[in-house]
Formats: sequence, structure tokens, C-alpha cells
Amino acid sequence: MCQSARQAIINSVHHFIDKANDIYNLSMSYPTIRFTQRGMTGGSAKARLWEVNFNEALMVDNLSEYVNQTAPHEVAHLVCYRLNGNEFEYRFTKTGKRHRISHGERFYSIMRAFGVEEKTTHSMDVSKVRQKRRPAPKYAVKCSCGWTGTVGTTRAKRMLRGTTDYFHSRSCPPIQLV
Repeated sequence: MCQSARQAIINSVHHFIDKANDIYNLSMSYPTIRFTQRGMTGGSAKARLWEVNFNEALMVDNLSEYVNQTAPHEVAHLVCYRLNGNEFEYRFTKTGKRHRISHGERFYSIMRAFGVEEKTTHSMDVSKVRQKRRPAPKYAVKCSCGWTGTVGTTRAKRMLRGTTDYFHSRSCPPIQLV
């Protein structure tokens, strides 16, 4: 299944590169296609390296979404870069700062030319790749007055190194790890 899923994505990327070449009268080569994307990101495009990268763990469970949405989405980023180079679209934040956007009107016009829905996020089942956060370890500490408590990893390491003293109260000596 995995090899056939990879081939379907490769075919989809090649199809949309060919389509962009026809629509915009370009002569773009096929990008390097990788399947090493991790986490909950479906795919990414690196225009300067001329490559697209897909999340294989998500791809297997959401193949039709990948073929019809994710592959053309990443190709659209490459086409947008080829057409516009380093002329990025910008948006201004509420504070007046300039913010570069990768999903601007130029990107959406390419998606419309491909005949693909103009979405930047998709509804995929990410339960297999979502990592559950582990609670941070806590370290027990004790004061000479009898008070006990816990500290996090960073504070415990600093206490062991002796770089900083931590106090329970102003009248107590520094607390110690138990």
C-alpha cells in the first residue's frame, strides 16, 4: 500500500507541474519528492531547494485528500515562487508590523487555476501522529524548617550545580533536593 500511495502522490505532483507549465507557459522541472515530513504537518514545499516533502504516516490514511488537495497545494507554493521570485506578499498586523504571507492572493489564484479548493488547512485524521505531552518531572525539595515541596527540572539542575540558591522563606536557609 505504501509504495502505491507514494506513486499516486508522485503522479499527482507531476500532473500539477505539467498543468502549471501549460497554464503559465513555463518549463518547470519536476521537484524532488520526499516522504520524511513528521508531526501533524501534511506537507511542505521548499522552493529554493525545489522540493516537496510529505508526511507518509498521514498520507496512507488520507490518500484521496493528499492526491486532490495536499499535492496541488505544495506544487502551488513552488509555482508561486517561480512566478514571483522573492516578491512576497505582505500583510500588516494590528500593531503595524509587516508580516510575510505564503497563502496570499497570488497563491490562491494558482489554486483556482488548478481547479482545487482554496484551503490552507484540511480535515485529516491525525490521531496516529499526534504526540501526547508527557508531564514534566518534578523533584522533591526540603527546607530545614520542615517544609517540603517540588521543583521542575530546570530549577533542580540549577540547585545541583549550585548556581542559584532558592529559599522557602526569608528566614530559612536555601532549600535542598531530597
